[in-house]
Amino acid sequence: MQRALDLAGHINHSTLEAFLIKLETSGLKVEAHSVKDHCLEVQSFGTSRLKGRLKRLIRSSALSLSTRIARNLFVYHCGAICSPADRLDIAS
Repeated sequence: MQRALDLAGHINHSTLEAFLIKLETSGLKVEAHSVKDHCLEVQSFGTSRLKGRLKRLIRSSALSLSTRIARNLFVYHCGAICSPADRLDIAS
């Protein structure tokens, strides 16, 4: 993991729960979120396209079978659709 962070230099590792809490405590209401695998070009970076396809197949299959387990095994991208929160309600 550290090697990947050193290579990319811009990745902020976070759990899904921590990511959502950061958004909510920043005054946003999370309307929807999703966890997605990286594209084939990212999977193939620094290796052959065949190995990239194999990595994508394994990672995508894991994500399809169990999102929670897959998130503990691999690093994925997460995105969220947010709107301004009417008020900051940390208790709920």
